[in-house]
Amino acid sequence: MRATRDGFALRIKSDLDRTAAADPASYAMSSYTYEYHAEYGSAEMETAKVAIAGVEVVDARTVRLRADGLRTGGLGYVHELTMPGVRDASGRRLLHDVAYYTLHRLPAR
Repeated sequence: MRATRDGFALRIKSDLDRTAAADPASYAMSSYTYEYHAEYGSAEMETAKVAIAGVEVVDARTVRLRADGLRTGGLGYVHELTMPGVRDASGRRLLHDVAYYTLHRLPAR
């Protein structure tokens, strides 16, 4: 998972079912941050849904997601992506269908 100016690019380890991968309903995203303090850990804070506004299947294993509501700043926001509707080319669910990215700022390009 790599940040882009308007969302994320995903590289999957197996060929995708292009129809399932192209459907925005196959994905769900939320973002949250944590309290900053000296002791390890805190509860998730400022949780919000991030809308998947569009999907582009770039090739057999690469997808670009356009997301509305990306959040940056402070110590960053964790963007949690689940892919319950994405399938591989043989119709199986992905072995790893959750990804996380801590976004501090959007890339310049």
